[in-house]
Amino acid sequence: MNTMYRSILNVDPDEPLIDTVAEHLHRWIATKSVHVPSEAPGRYLLSPEDMITVLRENVDGKRVFRWHRERPFDRRDPELMTTTVTAVEDPDGRGWLWTQVQPPSSHSRTPRGKGFMCVPSFVRSMLGSLACFDGQTPILADPQWISTGHLPDLMDFLADDTRRGPILVVSPSITGPSAIEGATALTFRELIGIGTMFLLEEDAEEDFNTMMGPDHALLPGTIRTYAPGVNLDEPDDPARHPTLGRRRIETKSVGQLAYLLGLCQRRLTCSAPIPPYLDEIDQALMDAESRMEQTVASVHLFPTPNGRVPGQRTGRPHGPGVPSAPTLTARDARARLRPGGHYPPFLRVLDEPIPFHHDDERTIEDLHAENDMIRRQIEMFTTMVQAYEQCQTNIREAVETFGEQMRRLRSQIDNVASGGGSASG
Repeated sequence: MNTMYRSILNVDPDEPLIDTVAEHLHRWIATKSVHVPSEAPGRYLLSPEDMITVLRENVDGKRVFRWHRERPFDRRDPELMTTTVTAVEDPDGRGWLWTQVQPPSSHSRTPRGKGFMCVPSFVRSMLGSLACFDGQTPILADPQWISTGHLPDLMDFLADDTRRGPILVVSPSITGPSAIEGATALTFRELIGIGTMFLLEEDAEEDFNTMMGPDHALLPGTIRTYAPGVNLDEPDDPARHPTLGRRRIETKSVGQLAYLLGLCQRRLTCSAPIPPYLDEIDQALMDAESRMEQTVASVHLFPTPNGRVPGQRTGRPHGPGVPSAPTLTARDARARLRPGGHYPPFLRVLDEPIPFHHDDERTIEDLHAENDMIRRQIEMFTTMVQAYEQCQTNIREAVETFGEQMRRLRSQIDNVASGGGSASG
């Protein structure tokens, strides 16, 4: 099955990881009028095609929790999509938080149409309650400001080859300080849980570019995406870190920029191998789920949002709605941290959180029409991303070809210099 969203993060060892994840999943699923105890192991059948599985295991001395849901993609597509959240508490070190969304298996691995989907809202809320890291880099749900005094920390984050996701650095020349926060927060929305976006303060841009050097520098009015393990001494390294140019930023909508960045980076992070440590735990959990499936008593029938239990032909009226979970921001998490906190003090979060997507009063026909329009837009953005990636590949191959020609030329020069002959022999 292909994967269209994958977030693998480390969590501070002092965090109550499993309890926090179970709580946020319970809140999130309750907003959909599904009442399933996310903390209790078992298989919960919501309909013949909609199953939630909850596992709590001990794997090699580590406490492991998994929440897994399989359900039809939408009303018109009965094929199943899956959402899986895995939390690992390791008494000897950092924990792990692994979130994955997989569309129906019949769809192409290319993220077209229904293969691309919004970041699950529970990811944002969990990042507001847990101290999460990608390698050394703190991961939050909102862009962070960077001042001159904290550029050495940013340099460490960029050079870290243990991180999996991108770091996006934004030039302050894009727009004014008051407007840049809202615009970049929306641009970053499809990368939540995958990467980090840093906004350079005005007096930090020149110092940042001096430290990075001309080839790795950030051009005014642009956004540059830095892949893991930035190497300032490697001549071919700058080609790994694409720049979103000023003209494209000025001519595209915020939504278009969000999809462009999201499509490209999700493909990269989803194609990266899963750490062997988690791969072994994943296998143990799949074995546990297989054993659970063989136990009929493990299946619990739960009412669906229309008030029916699986198999009933006549429905009951809707019950009272469940209040939506409060929006949890990184600022809330910072307020709860112990003295000394987990995050470096320079990480300043945005004042206003990005709101969750809540149900509205539009008709089903309106929703289907909007869904079709969004799918067409995503297909167009996907084509643009593929062309952009092909351009990157061509540039990289050209750089490698020129590099090889330069090496041969230098070898000829060295031979002439040492032997006193001509370059032609």
